[in-house]
Amino acid sequence: MKRPSKEKAARAPEVLDRAAAVTLARQSFFPHRFADGVALNDSIMGVFHTHIARTYAPPAPMMPPNARVASIGSCFAEEISNSLRAQGLDVGYVFMSERWNSAFALAKFLDNALFGTAFPPGFIAGAETVGLPAETIAQLHAADMFILTFGLSLCWFEKATDKLVLEPGGAHTFVGIKRAMSAFEMRQTSLKDNEREIRRCIDLIRKVRPKAKIVLTLSPVPLQAALTDVSPIPANIISKSTLRVALANVTARGLKDVYYWPSYDFIDWFGAHIAAAFGGADSDMRHVKNDLVGVIAQFFKHYYFQA
Repeated sequence: MKRPSKEKAARAPEVLDRAAAVTLARQSFFPHRFADGVALNDSIMGVFHTHIARTYAPPAPMMPPNARVASIGSCFAEEISNSLRAQGLDVGYVFMSERWNSAFALAKFLDNALFGTAFPPGFIAGAETVGLPAETIAQLHAADMFILTFGLSLCWFEKATDKLVLEPGGAHTFVGIKRAMSAFEMRQTSLKDNEREIRRCIDLIRKVRPKAKIVLTLSPVPLQAALTDVSPIPANIISKSTLRVALANVTARGLKDVYYWPSYDFIDWFGAHIAAAFGGADSDMRHVKNDLVGVIAQFFKHYYFQA
């Protein structure tokens, strides 16, 4: 190997010391480096911005403080909605049970609420909620922003017809599940089908609110049960991963005014590297701690709403 000249060798220490060299290397080769011990000395807000949100956050807050927001999803979406409302935002919440909060269900509920399209025969037979109040439908038609929180990609199907249903009658109880298993089965749906249904949700909203901002997010709340040949923990990983990739593929298309909000990503990182994200005095082991819900809501307001 050719030796550097004495002149160059003498100048090298003055050009870059070790710390500067490491910084340059990180910026040049690892622009999205994983949050390490150095980063954790920063605030959680700083880590969230540098290592999570900057990929997805809009260039600047675009929503006025009085914007009307429609949040649709299960318990996590409800908790985020309550926290945003407590911060002074105008947020209306649309309930979707965590047992069937899939892209397929959300698309059908939007079609029903926005256009009056009837649910397919047998689709809602086992669900306790069959429609939305007129006041909620009016809120959807007037919303300036939609937050769509997806929960799972593991769905119920009727064996005889191969049709997707919300859930069989009584399937939220042990006895009901045993009875339902003879005619229904739970299946992991495909990445392609989830992408299609997410796009359908966006298209349905665009027909009635063409200028509304649409924020897609994934609930970190895990499955309560998995009635497949895969036990609940790996089944939950597969279910969430399918949705997370589907959401990434949809947002990668660069659709106008469509964003991804990394609630799931933050909780996944925080719970693995900082402290327990689930459980505690204010929650069970499947639901995110209330203080972390508040942090996520504060982040959301910071990035999307003008002061």
